[in-house]
Amino acid sequence: MATKTQTIDAVVVTCIDYRFITNTLNFVESQKIKDFDWIAVAGGCRQHNAVKKQLFASFTLHHPKKVILMQHEDNAAYGGSKAFNNQAEEFAAYKNDLYRLSGWINKRIGNKDFSIKRYIIGLNGGTIEV
Repeated sequence: MATKTQTIDAVVVTCIDYRFITNTLNFVESQKIKDFDWIAVAGGCRQHNAVKKQLFASFTLHHPKKVILMQHEDNAAYGGSKAFNNQAEEFAAYKNDLYRLSGWINKRIGNKDFSIKRYIIGLNGGTIEV
């Protein structure tokens, strides 16, 4: 028996860090996203290989309309905030990985009927689009 193709609002990629779960959910809700796949991997978008496999599954099974890539401040996969000279340097590293992964998505996912948004969540709960 054939199953109906499912389409969800988004697939959201984040780190597993417990400090950002509530802020991430609040942000997703503020974007009017109701149905979404949540890919949570230690290190988030920095862990490209782990994320890529999950993205393929999401696109194959649920055809998301939007991809939301999120990194957070003080990410241990980068050595935490202390590994950087300042916040600008730290956020530049996150932005680099966010754009690297979004470039891969644009090249590898056959269906181009989706948008990609990239964000950094601060320790204060604020979210900035990059």
